Amino acid sequence: VSVQNGSILTWHSEQVLEVVRGATLIQLEEGKKIKLPTVHIQGRADILIERRGFDTSITCLPGHATLLPLGSTEELALPAGYMVQVGPVGKQGVAQVEIPMTAGLTATVKRWWSLFQGTKAEFLPLAKEFTRVVTANVDVASRWHQDLVERQVASQLEAERLERVRLELQERE
Repeated sequence: VSVQNGSILTWHSEQVLEVVRGATLIQLEEGKKIKLPTVHIQGRADILIERRGFDTSITCLPGHATLLPLGSTEELALPAGYMVQVGPVGKQGVAQVEIPMTAGLTATVKRWWSLFQGTKAEFLPLAKEFTRVVTANVDVASRWHQDLVERQVASQLEAERLERVRLELQERE
């Protein structure tokens, strides 16, 4: 675990670490868990967490993580090179989680390096591989978001069509 000055962490047990505030780089091991007020993280990965107030940014560096938002039964996969924003718990009692997106390469590598506890020679191969992964993710994410938008547009068009049919039937009566 590597933390920025002013960060606050609490160990709840050997398996559970809570990040209360600040920027933290954590090497998450299988069977261990990171606890945040609105989400739990598990998996095997290097995780970069930045907490500001109620908002949390979670970036998966090398590895793969799974997130379980507070109040949800559905886990969210977070592969290497992706980041997600998590907000407070909404009116339905579920933590607000944005759609995962590719990590901002320059900012992420700079933050990672500032928290990395090794030499430049150890860091450079990791950063190079992360750059390759993020670059590949950009293309995948673009197609994924395009599909999502197309589905939303199709759903909206279908809803409008059904409303027109309903109005036509009402006029005939």
